[in-house]
Amino acid sequence: MSPKSVPDSSDSAADGSASPLRQQTDTIKEDIRELGNMAREVAQEKLDDARQAAADAVETGRQRATELYGQGREKAEELEEQVVDYVRKKPIKSMLIAGGVGLLLGMVLSSRR
Repeated sequence: MSPKSVPDSSDSAADGSASPLRQQTDTIKEDIRELGNMAREVAQEKLDDARQAAADAVETGRQRATELYGQGREKAEELEEQVVDYVRKKPIKSMLIAGGVGLLLGMVLSSRR
C-alpha cells in the first residue's frame, strides 16, 4: 500500500483533540473577558468612592471655614465694643494713647526713608 492511501491516524487524533482544545481556549478567553469587566467595575466603584470622599472632605472644610469666619467676626466685634467702651470711659487717656501710637508709627516710618 502506498503511504497516500493509508489514512493517517495522527490527523484524526488531531481533529478529535482540536475541538476540546478550542472549547477550552474559548472558555479561557471568556473568563478573561469577565475578569476584565469585573476589574473595570471594581475600579469604577473605587473611583466613585474616592470622588465622594473628596466631595465630603471639601464640604466639611467649607463648613469649618464658615464656622471659623463667624467666630473670628464675633471676636472682632467684641474687641470693637471693648475699645469703644474704653474710649467712652476714658476719652483723654485714649486720645493720649492714640497720639503716642501715631507719633511712634510716624517716627518708625520716617526713619525707613
